[in-house]
Amino acid sequence: MKLNFWQPDAGPRQMSGSVRREVLREGVDAESAQRLVMFEKKASLAGRKVRYFRIYDPKTQNGSTSPSSYDDCDNSVESVIFEGHVEPTGQVVMFPKKVQGRPTAAFTACLQHAAH
Repeated sequence: MKLNFWQPDAGPRQMSGSVRREVLREGVDAESAQRLVMFEKKASLAGRKVRYFRIYDPKTQNGSTSPSSYDDCDNSVESVIFEGHVEPTGQVVMFPKKVQGRPTAAFTACLQHAAH
């Protein structure tokens, strides 16, 4: 079986430039942003082809298994910092990941690191 790692939902990758700019704009420092990875998945939103993404901090796994795809992040929601999508025009729509109405532990830790 041949795996196509070039496909957007094949596994973790570095953030694209436009997504990275949004992450920095949200208050994450450059050092923390460097370690973050992005998972993507092609999808359709209101008839438009978009790329959903999740920004994940591998440092917060604490020994548990790291996700290997966008959908695997469902099992590691506390390690997801941001999620959103990229429009066909390149516009990034992103928001902090929340669980039960509060930011995830990874989001809080990432911004606390930036404050020091």
